[in-house]
Amino acid sequence: MKKETYEHIMKQLEKDELSNYIQGFTSIFVFVTGLTYIVGFIYLYFFSGNKIGFYVDLKDVRQINYILVPLLGFIVVTIYRKLRNAPRPYEVYEFTPLYRKFRNPAKRKKGESFPSRHVFSCFAVGYAVFSVFKPLGIAIIVMAVWLGIFRVVMGVHFPKDVIASAIIASILGIVGNIILPAVL
Repeated sequence: MKKETYEHIMKQLEKDELSNYIQGFTSIFVFVTGLTYIVGFIYLYFFSGNKIGFYVDLKDVRQINYILVPLLGFIVVTIYRKLRNAPRPYEVYEFTPLYRKFRNPAKRKKGESFPSRHVFSCFAVGYAVFSVFKPLGIAIIVMAVWLGIFRVVMGVHFPKDVIASAIIASILGIVGNIILPAVL
């Protein structure tokens, strides 16, 4: 997107006071995704077996998928972001991102825009949760789509950043939910 597009979107959101809602929903989506992942972990590792208590079953594809796929993806995305160190839209176009207009405008992360780790994590958790409880996994994936849109309109990421994150997480989701169960 061009600088003018970002500025137009942000001015419109500020004028309609939608920016407060977008910031709120972004925080809620991240919180709900993290909480869901933790609750799913507790269920999967403490209550879903034949007994109550912590157990790891290496033959349980859901357990492998739930931890390994998001973790490996997160590590790869984090390392790639640091190596590539792509600038963020507000760095390229020199504007204050929407979420920083209200929270310490001087504090802004530099670089590491591609791919979006927030969006990747939300999608990866959605696919992991999908392996345990499909409706909730779908809900998290829908939130991940909205999170990606919000990260772009807030001026924190370019569309390519969130699209790449969604693609990477979707590939890993296919590996964890389709290929891994077929192999094991």
